[in-house]
Amino acid sequence: MASNEGGVGLRNPFERLVTVRERPQYKIEPLSIAWNAVVFQVSGSRRAVVCVPREELDDFLDRLESGRLDESIVSFLDAPPANRILRSSTQAGSSGLFDDVASPDSIVPAERVPGRARGVGGRGGTPRRERENKNRRRGRLPRSLVAVVAVVAVLAIGGVAVALVGGGSSSKKAAATSTSTTVAGPTSETLAPELAAAQLLEGTWNVTRTITASTNPLQLVGEVSVVPYTVTKVCAPACTLHLDAPGSLGAHEEADLAFADGSYNGPVTGTSPCTDDAGNVLAVSTITGTVVLTPSSLSQFTGKLDVAVSDDPNCLGTNRTLTFDLAGQRA
Repeated sequence: MASNEGGVGLRNPFERLVTVRERPQYKIEPLSIAWNAVVFQVSGSRRAVVCVPREELDDFLDRLESGRLDESIVSFLDAPPANRILRSSTQAGSSGLFDDVASPDSIVPAERVPGRARGVGGRGGTPRRERENKNRRRGRLPRSLVAVVAVVAVLAIGGVAVALVGGGSSSKKAAATSTSTTVAGPTSETLAPELAAAQLLEGTWNVTRTITASTNPLQLVGEVSVVPYTVTKVCAPACTLHLDAPGSLGAHEEADLAFADGSYNGPVTGTSPCTDDAGNVLAVSTITGTVVLTPSSLSQFTGKLDVAVSDDPNCLGTNRTLTFDLAGQRA
């Protein structure tokens, strides 16, 4: 049963999601957060995801922090992937392990009006019914971990999710929102997608840049560099991001980014010095281009950077273009 730390004494279970939890053989962190469930990314011998319904979240975190889930999670990671994909909210009725999630918003149910039937045989929910269901669920004990570990191998063959916490499917009686990200605060608080993405991207990052296209003979396709990125947000009321980053060979780049289709993107401007063999600066060329940043978790993002460096009469051959794949890790 959930402890006071994560159960009755805590009004909002989402307040416990800000921590990246390091276990002896794996790391677990939030990947997608919705009003009805949370998807965690698990990194160990391989990567996987855990889907946890909201009403089981406190108990799941208690068991995770005490180590009672280590054996089942490590066993799942040690088993080869079997195309167990989290694809819809219908799979989020009880806690389970999956090889991957189809998309960050897979767990969000279709929007409906509380109290109104949804499809043939569907039933709407009411606040009173929801409270009654929650009270009944609080008294329900999770399954024994021994039983869970025993069926890991069987379930892996069958291609179904491995249950972590018992209790079967749970009714969801509140209206769904259009966004899949929720943060600590009042139980009903959900963030607009652009604010959620801005909060995930804000901060300092170590960014691995891999050249995927180049017309510069000094910077070849496949070359990898790691540079620091600084991302700051301004929300008044729409959210924008400002990117400040060093480039290659002494260059410096900045960008003001706007939200679209789950990512922040915008034009890049900057400068690139041209030097002689002794390192003396002969001229400074102009950088233009575009950048796209897409948050993938609390501590990671992916992206793409396209830049072009203008000609300068003192720097022969400075007219060049470069494309980078970006992989950010929170510093």
